[in-house]
Amino acid sequence: MTATVWERSPTERLAAERDLMAYRHGGFWQSMAEAAAGFMRESTVLKYSYNIGWLSRLIIQYPQGIVAMQELIWSARPNPIIETGIAHGGSAVFSVSMLALLDYCDAPAAGEILDPAAPRRRVLAVDIDIRAQNRALIEAHPLTNRIDLVEGSSVDDAVVARARTAAVRAGRFYCVSTRTTLPITCGANSKPMRR
Repeated sequence: MTATVWERSPTERLAAERDLMAYRHGGFWQSMAEAAAGFMRESTVLKYSYNIGWLSRLIIQYPQGIVAMQELIWSARPNPIIETGIAHGGSAVFSVSMLALLDYCDAPAAGEILDPAAPRRRVLAVDIDIRAQNRALIEAHPLTNRIDLVEGSSVDDAVVARARTAAVRAGRFYCVSTRTTLPITCGANSKPMRR
């Protein structure tokens, strides 16, 4: 690192070499929030998120959301992840691939041998209607041994009990929701995460 002041010698040298340029912008500047809102409006109309896949499954999420989720999963290190509303299965495959990566990283650190046939972390994927073609594609995926598919309403008592059992067996869980109209109740051993 040097103590060079950008406005002094580097800028003066670039100007002398006629390598410093400036452009007049005739339009207007908009805030990042306005630009993001415009992108969301236009991309929703064009169904942009339907062009995004993860490991061969349609994920129906925006790339920036996927990046944010992988950071959250890496930080929280959850087990299990409970997905509600799985559509084509891309989100479940994304979550399970992140959990597989955590298993892959944690095993050597713990001095353990990783057995891909016996995953430590799982995804419980719940949907009120899992279409036959989506179920077949999810079940044919190489990571399917880490996904438990549950067909039923995520507010049905039996489904909630199954999710609670999976979470309690793991010892801890996190509630993550990107969009919901219902209040989410987390168990006593859960931990709120905010970024």
